[in-house]
Amino acid sequence: VETPYVFLTDLDFLPSYNLYSHLKKAAELLMTVTQQRALVVPAFEAMEKNTIFPTDKAMLLKQMKESFVRPFHPYFSGHTPTNYRKWVEASDPYVTRWVKDYEPYVLVRSNVVRYDQRFMGYGFNKISHIAELKAQGYEFVVLPDPYLIHYPHSHSEYHLKITGFLKQCMKHMYVKTFFDELCAKYGRDSIKSDKKAKIKNVCL
Repeated sequence: VETPYVFLTDLDFLPSYNLYSHLKKAAELLMTVTQQRALVVPAFEAMEKNTIFPTDKAMLLKQMKESFVRPFHPYFSGHTPTNYRKWVEASDPYVTRWVKDYEPYVLVRSNVVRYDQRFMGYGFNKISHIAELKAQGYEFVVLPDPYLIHYPHSHSEYHLKITGFLKQCMKHMYVKTFFDELCAKYGRDSIKSDKKAKIKNVCL
């Protein structure tokens, strides 16, 4: 790309209004030379296809209270470290912790390390990429105003195929091989999970 920044997201998410201006302003304020940062845009999911898209954060919060919208995949660690409870009240950006399997949608500098092409299809591509950013010393900063929303849709034919043996192979590679490679490349202390106030070193 020819831009100084890239926003890494999934195609089936709709961006909040004025997302571009929010990201541009945040990049100017938060991207520094001394600290590598990934700016997190919280992800949500509409519970029905006909849910009205919220025009701003206030409307989104109202829809959450009425159970029309909820945090994306709330029962998995892929997005829970974003700390939605804090986001509800936040008016300023805040740093969040990284845990294994975290896969937020982020704004980063365009010279960011590329995705590991061994991980394809559904699963492990984003979490492996975010894990490598953590190993490189990135700080994850959640933005207080913009958001993304996923609407229900049917699974693709490819999704049904990838959920079988191939996905299990990628999971095995992620758990058994990928982190060993990160630890060898960046050091044993480079990737730690701050979960429930306990530091867990992924490099065993």
